[in-house]
Amino acid sequence: MKNVILVLSILASHFAGAQIANNPLVKFQVIAAQFDPAQVGINIGASFVDINYNIKQVTLTVTHRYFCPPGAECLQSMPMPTLVTLPIVAVQVDACGMKTISALTDARPYDGSLEQIVVQDYSNVKCEYFIPYQSTASYTTQFFNRRTGQQETHVSKMGLKPDSMIP
Repeated sequence: MKNVILVLSILASHFAGAQIANNPLVKFQVIAAQFDPAQVGINIGASFVDINYNIKQVTLTVTHRYFCPPGAECLQSMPMPTLVTLPIVAVQVDACGMKTISALTDARPYDGSLEQIVVQDYSNVKCEYFIPYQSTASYTTQFFNRRTGQQETHVSKMGLKPDSMIP
């Protein structure tokens, strides 16, 4: 009996690992977003969310458009993109096939902040219900503001679609 359970658990882990190994890098393009300027700044350009299952990381990349007011003399330099890379702490799949990937770091005990990215991937959903985007993501930051003495929370929400530029 123990051998049967052992063999079944090995097979289950093999097939679960094979599903992720078939597509270790998943790229999404942000098609609609409500970015909090305190998190990612202003003049937002193209944005992407990358999930790398091999190294267990989620990366949010927010590019910024170059802005120079008319008639002003500006340097011709491109602004640096905002990059947020967090380790994956949980991957959950519900009964309908919706995959929820949670990535976070919590440095609040060390005078830092909590950063969290949650991606909900609806690409393999088997149940029928209305989904406005193929996937969604949220980026949350929390920290203690020493000036006000309060905890501050900032949230950015995004609608995603799979990036067609994946090789």
